[in-house]
Amino acid sequence: MTAKNRIRRQIAYKKGLYAETLAIWYLRLRGYKIANRRYKTPYGEIDIVAYKNHVLVMIEVKRRRHYHEAHVSINPKAQKRIMKASEMYLHSLDKQKVHYSGLQGGVRFDAILIWQGKYRLLRLQHIKNAWHT
Repeated sequence: MTAKNRIRRQIAYKKGLYAETLAIWYLRLRGYKIANRRYKTPYGEIDIVAYKNHVLVMIEVKRRRHYHEAHVSINPKAQKRIMKASEMYLHSLDKQKVHYSGLQGGVRFDAILIWQGKYRLLRLQHIKNAWHT
């Protein structure tokens, strides 16, 4: 990997962390409890695991330059990856014998899209039930 590519990856990583931090604050302000952040599995990672009103919510955060780019980036391949990772997350709860109050209402898959709007201000959209299993 060239030095230029390494720098690009570091910048993208930092932008991703920043976007996830914005998403977490947004969620907290709306009453979500954050259970996990950047939960890693062999299938990939879940950006945010949260719960609210007895529903466990797996949240994918996408930050792009334009809204359309963020929206289309949550494609079927990404959805499948997140669903596989969420199965592992739920399995890990079972192995730990965790009685998770968030599971009473099931699991939901959300997306938080962040893009650059007018005057270079960041915009955020929370899509509940972005896809189903």
